[in-house]
Amino acid sequence: CATTGMTEDGEDCTAGYWCQSGVDVPEPDGSNNKGEGGPCEAGKYCVEGSSEQIDCGLGTYNSDVKQAECKECPAGYVCQAQGISDLSNHKCPRGSYCPKGSSARTPCQPGTYNEQEGSSLANA
Repeated sequence: CATTGMTEDGEDCTAGYWCQSGVDVPEPDGSNNKGEGGPCEAGKYCVEGSSEQIDCGLGTYNSDVKQAECKECPAGYVCQAQGISDLSNHKCPRGSYCPKGSSARTPCQPGTYNEQEGSSLANA
């Protein structure tokens, strides 16, 4: 709550942060606040007023902390799990292609191939 002696809830926690209980600042970092809260970790996001961190969904990732939304998986990568924070192990595998926002790899169609890892288009 923003002021002592309040009779109702205070203001929302800032986007990119979560405030679960007893937090006394809008951007808690674990050392500057009372209560339980903090910045959102990589692989997660927190909208304004979040009481917990939310995993990035399929087809998205987040490599940064303190974010209010996740980024779309870039072309050539596949984000097939929730909570991805590092794309280094998520390159699209050979024999498939992955357009932007892929949550699953797309196998090359009959008559086409792809010998490159991290491709966004199939070669003929």
